[in-house]
Amino acid sequence: MELNQTIKVTSPHLWSPSSPDLYVLCTEIRKNGEVIDHVNTPIGIRWFEFDADKGFFLNGVNMKIKGVCVHHDAGALGAAVPVAVWERRLQALQEMGCNAIRMSHNPPAPHLLDLCDRMGFLVIDEAFDEWEGVKHKWSTGHNVYPPKHFGYYEEFPQWGELDIKEMVLRDRNHPSIILWSIGNEVDYPNDPYCHPYFQTMTGNNDANKPAAEREYDPNKPQSDRLTTIATNLVRYVKECDMTRPVTAALAFPELANLIGYVDTLDVVGYNYKEHLYEEARQQYPNRVTIGSENSASLEAWLAVKDNDAICAQFIWTGIDYMGEAKGWPIRVSQAGFMDLAGYKKASYYFRQSLWLEDKMVFLAATSKDDPANVSNKRWHGGAPHWNWKAGEQLDVICYTNCEEAELFLNERSLGTKKLIDSPLGYLSWEVSFEEGTLNVVARSAEGIGCSYALETAAKSYQLLLQVDAPEMSADGQDIAHVEIEITDSYGKLVYLADDLIQLSIDGPGEIIGLENGDVQDLEPYSSKFRKAYHGKLLAYVRTGVTAGQIVVKAEAQGLITASIVIAVK
Repeated sequence: MELNQTIKVTSPHLWSPSSPDLYVLCTEIRKNGEVIDHVNTPIGIRWFEFDADKGFFLNGVNMKIKGVCVHHDAGALGAAVPVAVWERRLQALQEMGCNAIRMSHNPPAPHLLDLCDRMGFLVIDEAFDEWEGVKHKWSTGHNVYPPKHFGYYEEFPQWGELDIKEMVLRDRNHPSIILWSIGNEVDYPNDPYCHPYFQTMTGNNDANKPAAEREYDPNKPQSDRLTTIATNLVRYVKECDMTRPVTAALAFPELANLIGYVDTLDVVGYNYKEHLYEEARQQYPNRVTIGSENSASLEAWLAVKDNDAICAQFIWTGIDYMGEAKGWPIRVSQAGFMDLAGYKKASYYFRQSLWLEDKMVFLAATSKDDPANVSNKRWHGGAPHWNWKAGEQLDVICYTNCEEAELFLNERSLGTKKLIDSPLGYLSWEVSFEEGTLNVVARSAEGIGCSYALETAAKSYQLLLQVDAPEMSADGQDIAHVEIEITDSYGKLVYLADDLIQLSIDGPGEIIGLENGDVQDLEPYSSKFRKAYHGKLLAYVRTGVTAGQIVVKAEAQGLITASIVIAVK
C-alpha cells in the first residue's frame, strides 16, 4: 500500500549543523478505528543548493563544507560499532570544527545516520568502492599484498542496481544527507579500466609503478564502460529520490571528462586534485566541483577557503581505521586526526585552528634529532608533553587561530609571533629543553585570549579512571567509555608511560574491548590487559540486563590501583 499526503508546517524550525531541529512523522494504520500498526519517522526540514559560482547554500546561507571521510570500524570493536562509540567520536570531530562526513565507501549503519541528523552533520552517502572491475591499486608501496581480489565487484553485476536503490530508499528521509555518491575511485588509472589517454596519466600513487602499468593496455577493459555504468547508477538513484544531487569521487577526472563519465553527475568530486580546480572552473564554468577526498595539508584547505566556487573538502581521514597499513607490525592506517581509541592527535589541533570559529591554542614539540622531525612539522604532528632530555633542541609548535601568541618557559618570555607572518599556518620556536612549565598565551584582534601549558611530569605513580557515563541502562546494549591514565603523584599525565594495565570488572556488565591507539600493539582484542600508549588506555564497558553497580578496576605493577563505580538502572 502506498500513501501520498501533503502536510503544511507553518514557520518550521529549519535543520542545520548549528541547529539540527528534528520533527517526527507519525504514520498509523487503522482498522475499524483501531491502530494495528504504526511507524515514527524523524525528519528535518531544510533546503540547500550547490552553485557553480558561489558554492554551497543551506537554508539560504552560504557556507563551507568542512568534512572528513570515515571508515566503518572502531578498532577493538570491529565493524559492529555501538551508537555511544560513534557519538563520542562525532562529538570530538564537531569540537574540531568538522561539519560533514563522507561515508567511505559503503552504506553506513542506520544509527550513524541518525546521529548525524541529531548532531547536525552534513553527509555524503556512498554506495560502492568497486563496480564491475576488481581494484589492484598499488603494485608497490604500503598496500601491496598477495592478490586475493575479493570484493564487491563479484556481486555488482547481479546486485548493484538493487543495492543502490535499497540504500537510497532506506536513507532518503535523513536530513543530514546532501549528496548520493555512486562510487569511489572506480576510474583509477589502469585499475582495471584502460584508455589510450593513460600514456599521459597522472594517478595519485603511480610514481613507482613499472612503465608497463603506466601505459595503455588494449587487453584491459575500456574506460568508456564507466560512463555506461555511471549513467545507469544515476538513473537508479533518481528513480528513488529526486531531491538530492548525485556525485562520485573521481581519481582521474582528466579522463572522466574525456569519456563523458563526469557528464552523468550533478556534482563532481575530485580526489586529491586541488591543482585542477582552476582549470575545471575555466573549462566547465557551469559545473559544481567539490573536494571529495583530500589530504590534510594546509594547501588543500586554502584551495577551498580562498575559492568561492569550491565549497567542500573531505579529508582522508577523520579517524584511524583498520587496514591500509604501512607494513608489519603496523596494522592500521594512521591518516586520522584521532587514533583508534578516539584520542586526539596533534594534527587534530592544527585542523581545529583552521576550522573552528571559537578561539583556541595548543602546544606540541618535536625533537630536532628525530628523523621524523620534518614529517612531524609537514603533517602537523609533534608530541604534547614536556619530558625531554636536558638541553635537547626542540621545535615547539603552536597551533592557534588567534592573531598572535607569546611563548613562556618557566615564566621567561621566548617571544611573541604573529600568525600572519607564518606561511605554514602555525607558529614555532626553537627551544632548548629544561624542566618546568612551557605555556603559551594567544591573543586575538578582538582582545580575546586563550592559553595552554605543558608541564614536566614526575615518574609514574598511580592510575586514574574516569567514565563518560556514570549511570547506564540495564538494556544489554548501553556502552560506557572508561579512560585509564597513568599519572605522577600530582595527577599529571605521564605521556611517555607504557605500563601493562590489567582490567577487571564486577557487577552486571562486561568489558568488550580495550584500545590504546598504538598502531603497533598486537595484543589480542579479547585480552583483559594491554599496555598504555601515551600514558592512556580506553576500556569499552557494556551493561547486562539487570540493575546494580559495575565496578571497573585497573592495576599495574608498581602503581597505585584505581577503580570506578558505574550505576546500572
